[in-house]
Order: sequence, then C-alpha cells, then structure tokens
Amino acid sequence: MGARRAGAADALRNVALLLTATSRVVGQAPCTPAGLCRDAEGTTWDLGPIGAEQTVAGPSDPTYNYQYAFSLYQNLDPVPQICQTFSIFGTNAARFDDSSFGTCEQLGPDMNLAPQYTFTAVDEVLTFVFGYSGSQLTVTLKCSFSAGKGTPGAVTGTAPMFNVEWQTK
Repeated sequence: MGARRAGAADALRNVALLLTATSRVVGQAPCTPAGLCRDAEGTTWDLGPIGAEQTVAGPSDPTYNYQYAFSLYQNLDPVPQICQTFSIFGTNAARFDDSSFGTCEQLGPDMNLAPQYTFTAVDEVLTFVFGYSGSQLTVTLKCSFSAGKGTPGAVTGTAPMFNVEWQTK
C-alpha cells in the first residue's frame, strides 16, 4: 500500500510539473492560436482576420529567388515543400528558394514549442519580432482603415536581419 501511495503522489507531482511548464510556455506567447494578441499594457488586438500564411517576394538577388513565408501567431501550414526537404517542419517564418539551387532558412520559432517572440503596440503600430538561431524577422503592422486587409510589402534587409511592413485596418 505504501508503494501505491508513492505512485499516486508521483503522478500528482508530475501533473503539477506539467501544468507549471505548460503555463510557462503559454505565458511566453503574446497571441493565442485564434489570433487574439495582448500587448504589454493589456490591450487585446484581434488579428484573426490577417493571421493566415502570407508569402511575399523578397529583395532582388542575382543568385537566389528568395520568397518569405510567415504566419503571425501559428506555424506555417503547410511548410513550403523545399523547407520540408531541409527537415524544417515547424516554424512560423521561413526564407526559401525553390529554384534549382533550392534552400530554406528558418527565421522564426516553432510555435508548438515554447514560442518566444515579442509583440508591441505603440501609436497604432504593431510590431512582431521573431527569431531563430541568430536570424530575425520583424513584421510591422501599420493601422490604416483605408487599407482593408492589405498585403505585406517586400521584405527588406540582409541576412540575418529581415523586415516587412504591412498596412492593414
């Protein structure tokens, strides 16, 4: 009977540790999977209507034809095929070239793991900063009621720092 109690106590302790770890992970993500994002001041922003995967053409490059795919608060689904070839399956941002040269670089975290990124809101400008293994993608949303949903602009910057601006209501 003593072993049984110890087993039950271990199980309860494991559940408590799991809940604590899960709470910590969820606390690190400023957005929910549905696109509700809370800034540092506690204001909630509903980004659900614009959160789907977006692909934008990258800067001109004489060697590669880079494209950038990102999703603000969830993993890319599906991850671009060339990225799967490079064993990148879970990420919210990637830079890829699926031409004959073929390459893929993960720019953002796997949002199913401990999603560590920042979200700030200042003067109706929302900024997401995603990073992975030394690379960084900054997505700046600028509020413009006349823009409708809008589309992301071209990605600027050079490795490992990239930026994209998106005018949206």
